[in-house]
Amino acid sequence: MKPELLRRYYRIGEVAALTVYADSRTALDAVGLVDSPEPVPGEARPEMALFILGRDTAVGFPSAPEGETETIIENGAVEVRKSGVLHYGTWFGKASSIYDPERGAAILLFPGVKRYHPDFAARSVCRPILDRMLLERGYLPFHGASASRYGRGCLITGASGSGKTTLLRGLLNHGWSFLSDDRAVAVVRNGAGELLRYPENIRTVVARGRKATCHPPHDTTFRASLRTILFLERSRGKFRVHAPGQAETAARLAQVFSPYLGAGERSRAADIAEYLAVTADSLVIRGCGEPDTRLKSVWEFLHDGSET
Repeated sequence: MKPELLRRYYRIGEVAALTVYADSRTALDAVGLVDSPEPVPGEARPEMALFILGRDTAVGFPSAPEGETETIIENGAVEVRKSGVLHYGTWFGKASSIYDPERGAAILLFPGVKRYHPDFAARSVCRPILDRMLLERGYLPFHGASASRYGRGCLITGASGSGKTTLLRGLLNHGWSFLSDDRAVAVVRNGAGELLRYPENIRTVVARGRKATCHPPHDTTFRASLRTILFLERSRGKFRVHAPGQAETAARLAQVFSPYLGAGERSRAADIAEYLAVTADSLVIRGCGEPDTRLKSVWEFLHDGSET
């Protein structure tokens, strides 16, 4: 008798949707996202599907055929190879995957997933697979946070520990709506850049590098026009800001793509990033200013004296 798969549905923005199927609740939780209400009859069917098999008895996938493959990614302990239309992935010697870009469906085999830290499962294994699935459908994921107000979106990027979540929480406390905390998703529609809500919780440092999870404020904001891009830099120098040009903005965006994209995928991502750099205002924030100082600078830049 075949075990019944559990299922959860996740909405990304207003249209994009992901359904995750898993053979256990632990495997289902491995995706690390916040589930959404099931679609009502008549809504568009989900664009992407991910199957996670995480029991100890899960059987491994056959490897990609030798001599007939193209290496897409070879990044340390991660490898993705293409054979025909299928992408075969191995992840840190712990998991393997098969992805069909045409169908928007992937199978992840992760034996003994319950033995691994949830952050490792979600961020190091599931997230790279989801990033590649999103990009294949024209959505560009960034390492960054995002928020919106009055339909205008702000993308906040920077290295880990640069203060993205702190700045995000400051904006939320001043009336902005949550879109994402660590994985911002952008898309170009009708000649304009948009930010989409990504179904994740907020992760914030509480002490000595430890992070706590909290639920974002509940509202119905699912997308916003991308108007502003903020680049945060950690530095011991004097606090300062400057507005980069379009070429610098595009180059900085390329630095926060997923590291698990192949050359062709990075080229498509770069094309989207170049367009976003043209249509949005950008600001680089350097130095070790206090959070309130950063927030004040950002607030002035975002509103430019037109709002209070």
